[in-house]
Amino acid sequence: RAAMGSAGSGCSECIEREGSGSWGRAPKPELGGPADEPVGLSLGIDVEGLVNAPRGPAAATRSRAEEALAGGDGFAAPESRGFQQEGQGVLERPDGGRYEGQFMGGKVHGFGKLVYPNGDVYEGEWHENRAHGQGKFVHKDGSTYEGQWHHDLQQGLGTELWADGSQYEGSFLRSQKHGEGKASWANGARYEGEFCENELHGTGRYRWPDGRTYAGEWRKNRIQGCGRMTWSDGQLYVGEFREDQKHGRGCFVWPDGRQYSGEWQHGKQHGSGLYMGRKQGVRAGIWSDGKRVSFEGEERRPQPSDGFEMDMGAAGALAV
Repeated sequence: RAAMGSAGSGCSECIEREGSGSWGRAPKPELGGPADEPVGLSLGIDVEGLVNAPRGPAAATRSRAEEALAGGDGFAAPESRGFQQEGQGVLERPDGGRYEGQFMGGKVHGFGKLVYPNGDVYEGEWHENRAHGQGKFVHKDGSTYEGQWHHDLQQGLGTELWADGSQYEGSFLRSQKHGEGKASWANGARYEGEFCENELHGTGRYRWPDGRTYAGEWRKNRIQGCGRMTWSDGQLYVGEFREDQKHGRGCFVWPDGRQYSGEWQHGKQHGSGLYMGRKQGVRAGIWSDGKRVSFEGEERRPQPSDGFEMDMGAAGALAV
């Protein structure tokens, strides 16, 4: 899985990616025959770039100032041992690392700028040799993190920006995206909602570059629970999902107004359900693996308990 991690950390609960199956295309299940494109075999979401980037601000900063700056014999300082610099000062390492800023009690403390030997830069607030408070980290590849720090970890509110233009803005906990946030990708995809340990987890809205949207529940970067999915051509599904697939009970609406409300399994109609035609005549039936096996009983008018989507004007409110 290609990833785009917390500027420097991994994560723990995740999604499927672009182009891996029929979720990359609008599903068109057929009543009475095989689906043209079975619904929900896999989920085309390219989000893992937010999860596992091999390097970034937090990773570099964890080689703390305490390690990069302390141990006075490694720096060109007025005294190599017992160094008690106070106020403004400069420390330089033989390997090219350089700190310029405030000291207190011989420790980096206050505001300062640390340039790493590899070209990474941190500039901001420090507390006893650790990045703490507001600060900005710039990686040598151009990716950045700017926001709050707590003992060398991204914590609080901040913004990560990658060289390709992808961005995350929101809450961090122990250098992981955690809480409410917004993410956008270079390909135009966007997500706004809850994160847990760098992953989409909780409730949120995702918009694909092709105009598809999903609003609902997530678990470990997968669509799981109840939600609402729309397609740019007017197709709509409202109901239950499991591991990115329609699974449980739900209602699917075609652009021409036909609807299926009933049971789903692994992305396909499976079990008992109701079919409503264009003229709102309803038939009960049995489906298996996306195919209608039989109709039962006579055609009737729809009832509130059928589970059909009667207020189609609500679909437009889902744009992310």
